[in-house]
Amino acid sequence: MEGKATFTLTEARTGRTVKQLTEHNMITDAAQRILNPPLYAIMNKFNYSDFIQGILPLSQSVFGGIILLGNTLEESKSNIMFDQNCIPIATAGGAYSGTNVMRGSLNQNETYATANGYHFTWDFGTDKANGTIKCAALTSRKFGNTGFTTEDSNSSLIMNPVSLSSTTAPTTQYFNAEGQYLGTFSKLTHTYFKVSTSDNTITFMQYRSLDPDSVGVNDSQSLSVLAPAVSATTVTLPIRYSETSRWFLNTQTKTLYFCSYNYLDGEQYKVDYAGISMTDFTVTETGNFGLPYRIGNQWATVVFDGKLFMAHDNTIDIFSSSGTLLSSYPISITTAAIFFMFNGMLYFVSGNNIMLCYIDGKFYPTNNLHSHTFAYSSDILPPYYPSVYNYAAVCYSGLSSNPHLVLAANFFSTINNLSEPIEKTNEHALKITYDITN
Repeated sequence: MEGKATFTLTEARTGRTVKQLTEHNMITDAAQRILNPPLYAIMNKFNYSDFIQGILPLSQSVFGGIILLGNTLEESKSNIMFDQNCIPIATAGGAYSGTNVMRGSLNQNETYATANGYHFTWDFGTDKANGTIKCAALTSRKFGNTGFTTEDSNSSLIMNPVSLSSTTAPTTQYFNAEGQYLGTFSKLTHTYFKVSTSDNTITFMQYRSLDPDSVGVNDSQSLSVLAPAVSATTVTLPIRYSETSRWFLNTQTKTLYFCSYNYLDGEQYKVDYAGISMTDFTVTETGNFGLPYRIGNQWATVVFDGKLFMAHDNTIDIFSSSGTLLSSYPISITTAAIFFMFNGMLYFVSGNNIMLCYIDGKFYPTNNLHSHTFAYSSDILPPYYPSVYNYAAVCYSGLSSNPHLVLAANFFSTINNLSEPIEKTNEHALKITYDITN
């Protein structure tokens, strides 16, 4: 496949063309990867017929949206995911007539199938996509529909690969074991954990999936029974863990953090934290943050990027290492709240069907209609990821929260770095025509 895009910036008042660029782009590996789901994750509940019916035609699923960025992207076929280095300007997917300044509209009259591909046209009015545009990338229709808001129910970051339009929880479960699934940090080996609040210990259990490339005569794997653990390691936390503070996995450092409830130490409120390595299950980090006041209803707490993030009382507060309140973000919060990390960025979900992405000091919301989060796997290549429901209480035996296979909607199916930036203001309209050919 190959692609070509033309960017036409016009003066809205007169219709005069201010700038026009035609760029040829790179097709990434996103489409190829999506058409080849990871084998060991589809051995049980994956419906391949439904998958093919939902993913085709690729023009509407894999290439059906566009994202405009204020940064350039590394031109590599394997560079397929939105990450912490991205500067969002706007997205566009289907037709749109709303007021969101970060969403353009599909021009349906100028969008059509061609003899050897597909021709898209997206329009961005005077109030849309204002800023310095340095890159455009085709993406999924679901992500194109976000505009980094929850306005469109046909938008989401998590997609069920066998039912792309579904708004229910993922269906392709691929493992069943006791405990809360954390991630797959080595080949086919899944790490779960459970907490005992009576003695303040964490037990990590490891389980193995069947290797589809090396199936023995008597091997079997069933989701109807719990898999046996191949190892179990118990760690005593050096802090008093609070279930309401939740837990947080830093997927870059492979460190699992637990936090205490805020408490009064002399004349200052504090929060203690401890980090456990997922490599050898040892405590590698301890510390605390001072707070300027008492925090009530502490639903989720995380140490990230040298700061303390606390979700409480329908707000997310961010504190510096010295205890200074840096900023607050109002949001309705329920007991299903949790922070997690995805592609180097901090995310937050709650039971209100919203997923927040923290980029450069700002939270960007999108829909998340089932309270699942992304998880980490060394075996599964993006844009496929494990997805899991994270329980608040993980302290009792018999609990089971297992991984499901999902597609992340915010992938790059093409990369188109502009030869020169486009400076768009509220005096301009922008039209982008994009041709994808076989």
